Amino acid sequence: MPAAFRVKAIAYNLADQTTAKSPQFQELKQQVRANRQQGLPVGGYYNLDLAQLARDGVIDFVVDIAINDEQESDDLESRRTLLKQRLVG
Repeated sequence: MPAAFRVKAIAYNLADQTTAKSPQFQELKQQVRANRQQGLPVGGYYNLDLAQLARDGVIDFVVDIAINDEQESDDLESRRTLLKQRLVG
């Protein structure tokens, strides 16, 4: 990542297409069930394979990025343009 950016936070959420009846959600339930059988903490929702769940479309990652340089502007559109240019670069 360019030095002008700083990652503030990384989180994940269920992907929009993931519903209680979708195969993706069933995959998540299987992981949780297996974790519970192993006695893992937080009701089995700990130690999930997040990389695999993301590849399978079960979850989406959300990355909050701060712009850390003098080109930063109060204009939101300028920030978006700068971010796009830096990410492409």
